[in-house]
Amino acid sequence: MSNPTAVISTPISICSGNSAIVNFTGTPNGTVTYTINSGSNLTQLLDSSGLGTLTIPNVTFVQQIDLINVSVGSSFVCTQNLSQSVTISIIPNPTVTIAATTAICSGSSASITFTGTPNAIATYSINSGASQQQILDSVGLATQIIPNVTSALQIALSNITIGVSPSCSQNLTQVINVNVITTPTAVISALTPVCSGSSSTINFSGTPNATITYTVDSGPNQIQNLDNIGQASVTISNITNTVNIALVSASLGGVGTCFQGLSQSIAINVLPLPIASIAAPLSVCIGSSTTVNFSGTPNALVTYTIDGGPNQSQTLDSSGQAALVFSNVMSNKTIQLLSVTSGSSPVCLRNLSQSIVIIVNPTPTAGIAVNPSTICSNQNASLTFTGSPNATVFYTTNGVNEQSTILDSSGNSIIALSNLSATTSYQITRALFAISGCNQSLSGVANIIVNQIPTASFSGDLVYCSGETTSIDLQSNIVGTTFSWTATQDQVSGASSGSGNQISQTLETTASMSGTVQYVVTPEFNGCQGNQLPINIVVHETPTIELQDGAICLPNSGGTSSTPFILDTMLNALQHSFQWFYEGSPIVGATGSIYPATQVGQYAVQATNILTGCTSSISTVNVSEKAKGEYLTIQQSDAFSLNQTIVVNVVGGSGPFYISWMTIYFNLQIFFTIYRKVKTK
Repeated sequence: MSNPTAVISTPISICSGNSAIVNFTGTPNGTVTYTINSGSNLTQLLDSSGLGTLTIPNVTFVQQIDLINVSVGSSFVCTQNLSQSVTISIIPNPTVTIAATTAICSGSSASITFTGTPNAIATYSINSGASQQQILDSVGLATQIIPNVTSALQIALSNITIGVSPSCSQNLTQVINVNVITTPTAVISALTPVCSGSSSTINFSGTPNATITYTVDSGPNQIQNLDNIGQASVTISNITNTVNIALVSASLGGVGTCFQGLSQSIAINVLPLPIASIAAPLSVCIGSSTTVNFSGTPNALVTYTIDGGPNQSQTLDSSGQAALVFSNVMSNKTIQLLSVTSGSSPVCLRNLSQSIVIIVNPTPTAGIAVNPSTICSNQNASLTFTGSPNATVFYTTNGVNEQSTILDSSGNSIIALSNLSATTSYQITRALFAISGCNQSLSGVANIIVNQIPTASFSGDLVYCSGETTSIDLQSNIVGTTFSWTATQDQVSGASSGSGNQISQTLETTASMSGTVQYVVTPEFNGCQGNQLPINIVVHETPTIELQDGAICLPNSGGTSSTPFILDTMLNALQHSFQWFYEGSPIVGATGSIYPATQVGQYAVQATNILTGCTSSISTVNVSEKAKGEYLTIQQSDAFSLNQTIVVNVVGGSGPFYISWMTIYFNLQIFFTIYRKVKTK
C-alpha cells in the first residue's frame, strides 16, 4: 500500500467577514489532520474521490492552516506526515461616510464630501433617486458638488465596494440631510403711540430662526433671533420720547450665512400723560355748599376718593374742566386724587397724589340776656351775650342802630348799660366768625323794663300832744305807689316802722319834756324806690294832774271851812293855764295851779300848756269832811348834815294834812308858802 497524500488549496485573500473555503485533495477516504492558527489538531475526512472541503465563516483576521499528517486504512493504518502551510490574508471591508453643510442658502451649491477607503467606489442616492457612484481617490476622498439647490436634499449611502478579485463591498445606511434655507425676511410692528413712561413691545416676524439685525434711534446694531415659528419681541421700557426702530438685515444659519438687507423702520410716538388737578375753597361754613373744580387734559377721566371712601370718577369736558358740588356740608371733606386716564386710545394713566382738605367751619351762635331784666329809671344794667368764642355778634337797640360786640375766648361779652330811662328792647341780628367769614342770622331778644321812680309827699300835722294819734297821709306822683317807713323816736313811745298810705300811731312822751319822732318814708312802685322822705314829728308833753282826795274841817254849823284843803296840780303856773270845776261846773276865776277847797264836794281841774296848747284830761277828786289834827311833832337832822331832813307828823285827826314852811338863806328871810302832804301819827 502506498503512503497516503493530501494537499490543501485556499484563496490568497478574502474580504473581512466573509467565509474562507479550504479545499482538501488527497488519498480517497484519507483522514487529514491540520491546525488553524497553531491551534488544536483538527481532522478532515476525504471522500471516496479524495476530496474534502472546510468552510471557515466570518473571517476577520489572517488564517494560517498547517497540515500535520494524513492517514488511511482501517485495520492497518498508513500515516504520512505533512508540512504544507497555507495563509489566507484578510482584506478589510471598505468604508465611507459623507458630510455636507446641513443648511445652505436657497440657490447656492451643496458640497457633499465622501471620506473612506482609498479607491473605493461609493454608491449613493439623492432624494431616493437613482443610484450614483463616487470613486474615492488614493487618499479616500471625493467631493460631489450639487449646484443651485433650492429644496432640501437627502443623500443616502447604500454601498461601498473596492477591488476586483476579491471585490469587497459593504452595505451602508448613512443618510444626511441638507436643508435649504430660504432667503430670510423679517418685518417689525409695535404699538404706537404709547403713553409717556410706559413700555412698548417691538414684534419681529419673519423667517423662522432667522437672526434680525436692527437699530434703535440710529444707535449700534442689535441682534434678535426669531423662534421656530418666526416670532420674537423686544420690550422698550420707560419711553418718554419718540423711538425709531430700523431693520438692517435678516440672516439664517448664523449671522452672515443666509443674508438679506432690510429697510423697514417704524416710529413709536409718545403721548404725554394726562394731567389733572383739583381746587376748592380751603374752608366753608357748616351747612353751606361748596364746589371742587377739576382741571386737566380734555376728556380725561379723573379717579378720586372722598374721605377715603370707594373710588369715584369724574370726566373732564372738552376744555378739561369739571365741577363737583357738595351741598349742605356738615363735616370736613378730604378729596384725594388717585389717577387720571386719557379719554382716547391708547388710554394713558398717570397716578396722582394731590389731596385737598375742605375745612368745615362752624356757624357761630349767640344768645342775649339782660341783668336785671327790670330796673328803675336811671339805674344801670348789663347786656350779656353768650355763644361761640371769638364770634362777632351784631344787635340792634329798639330795632335800629345795629352795633356789634366780640365774644371773648370763653364765648362771653358783657356790655354795661348806664342811666336807662325807658324800657328798651335789644335784638340779636346775626353772628359772624371774622376769620372764616361764617355767619348766621339770629333772632334772640332781651327786654329791659324800666320802671319810673316815685316821689313821695305827705299831708297832715307835724305837732302832737302826748297821747294823740298821728294822721299823716302819704301821696305820690305815680298811682299805685306803696309806702314804707322807719321810725326813730326820742323821748317818745308808740312810734314804729310800718307801711301803708297813712301813718296813724298814738304817740306819748316818755319824759317831762317834748319828744320827737322822725319817720323816713320810702315810696316804691314796681320795685323802684324813690327818694326817702323824712317827716319830723314833735310830740309835746300833755300836762298830767294827779289830785288827791282831801278833807276839810267844817264848823259845827256846816258851810265852808276856814281852813281849806289845798288842791294842788303840781304844775308850773307860769307854763300852764288852769280851769277848776266844782260839782261839774267851772269855778269862775279859779285858774291857778292850786285851789283851796273850802266846801265838801267833787272838784275837777284841767290844765293847758301855754306854749304847746296841750290840755290835760280832767282830773276829779272828792273833798270830804275830816277831824282836825291835835298837834305836830317835828324831827330834824343834825346841823351841817349832808342830808338835811325835817320830818313832820300830825298827831290826832284824820288826814291827809298839808303843811307850809318858811326857808331862811344866810340871814335873808325868804318866805315860800309850800303845801305838802304830811303823815299823820
